[in-house]
Amino acid sequence: MWPFATRGSRFLGDAADRHPSRLNPEDFARNDAVIKLWLPERLLAAIDVLCDTHDASRPDVLRRILFEHAYGRTEFAHLCRRAETGPRAGDGDGPEVRYSPQRRAA
Repeated sequence: MWPFATRGSRFLGDAADRHPSRLNPEDFARNDAVIKLWLPERLLAAIDVLCDTHDASRPDVLRRILFEHAYGRTEFAHLCRRAETGPRAGDGDGPEVRYSPQRRAA
């Protein structure tokens, strides 16, 4: 997003219909892959700035950077949209809901 924007999108309708995702949503339904790499201190400092700006962890920032590099910003927007809306009807079971145990008054 441009930091000095003065107006929002003027597109009416569902923009995702005009340019649908080419990726299979099932391929990115889980976030359990492990990647280990060494980064120079200068790059880590830059990533820490992004972490602070977006209130995100280093792994999350690196995942976003690598995903955008590999698949493009439009596909990343589709991924974010799917994550926000959650599983759709007919897409199988959603994540299991877990409730916190109630605390007893002392």
